[in-house]
Amino acid sequence: MSLVHKMDLPIISREYTDVDVKNFSKAAFSVLFVRDPYSRLFSGYIDKFLYPNPHYWNVYGRKIISKYRKNASLESMQCGHDVTFAEFVEYVVDTYEYKPRLLEDHFSPIHQHCRPCEIDYKIIGKMETFGDDVNHVLNELGEIHIKQLSVEQNLNEVLLQIANDLHYYKNLNKTCLGSVNVFERVRQTLYLRGFLSKDNIINFNISSLTASNVKQYTQMLSSKISKGERRQRLVSQYKSLGKSLLDKVGRFVKADCVLFGYDTRPDDIFNHL
Repeated sequence: MSLVHKMDLPIISREYTDVDVKNFSKAAFSVLFVRDPYSRLFSGYIDKFLYPNPHYWNVYGRKIISKYRKNASLESMQCGHDVTFAEFVEYVVDTYEYKPRLLEDHFSPIHQHCRPCEIDYKIIGKMETFGDDVNHVLNELGEIHIKQLSVEQNLNEVLLQIANDLHYYKNLNKTCLGSVNVFERVRQTLYLRGFLSKDNIINFNISSLTASNVKQYTQMLSSKISKGERRQRLVSQYKSLGKSLLDKVGRFVKADCVLFGYDTRPDDIFNHL
């Protein structure tokens, strides 16, 4: 669902030697953007497993269900379409602990493939303050400021991507997608992303969305949901994990939190333990 995720970007830890990295670091104006590790992990689940994503279901979902679900149905084993957040988290933390090199780059800690202790990044920006930080980078480079996208423009981009995906799914083999309520998955994704309010989630009819009527749908979405309410949706998912698994998550994200200035054990996530 993220346009960035569709780009084929090189991974420093895999595609460059130590000498390359040192030379690159000296010669380049290097910039790194990071994200709250708890938010990043949750986003990885939404994008790759909750939102209709047949590729990740097939490559990772089937493997996760086979390992972490007792008495899994044949359909789940064959399709990998209904991985839960808890199963996803178990897979991520276990893979990182025992076979870290096998962990998919979207889920592995940022420091593992961006090497902030070895590369002299001139600026480390955060996704939470992306607009301001990008302007700062451009200012350092002597370029002009960019105009920050409005909420409506962001919603347009999100819905346009969804419309394109829905059109693509119509032409796919329906063997596994046919067992999934694609429209309900999209609604749940928009809700957890903070684009849909509780009042709108049931009545929001996504089935007629096309690239030509995106603006009409944008007007239906709520742009007034507070950051606190958006955060609470993430928190509720983490609170659904057991203490043992949540403690593993805390250890998994700790290095990134310490390196980039995020809370290692946020009170709103851990205060119920």
